[in-house]
Amino acid sequence: MDNIIDSSVDKDKAKAEIRMYCCANDTTLPDKDNLTIDQYFHEISDVYPNFVIVTNVALTSFNGPKIERAFTIMNVTSTEYRPSLSVESLSASLTAHYRAKLFGPSEKTR
Repeated sequence: MDNIIDSSVDKDKAKAEIRMYCCANDTTLPDKDNLTIDQYFHEISDVYPNFVIVTNVALTSFNGPKIERAFTIMNVTSTEYRPSLSVESLSASLTAHYRAKLFGPSEKTR
């Protein structure tokens, strides 16, 4: 991520833009409630271009095999045979799966 930021952002300007965005009551900013996150950052990119680049890097940095594996596990766990599986149950299932991989099966499952 640092390489992307190093090559396309002036870090000092980005820091200044972040401070301006966080501290100023900029009444020219679009209403966040009516826009998706990508639409919102597109709208403010003229005023805060470096801040938008840093934000885009942060929002898109979660990719790769581990994330894809998590989606595969979710697809296997949440099937047409379990249509009422809640988000909390799916989250608990993923947590249990990763804990078992990290620490081995618990005493109860042996």
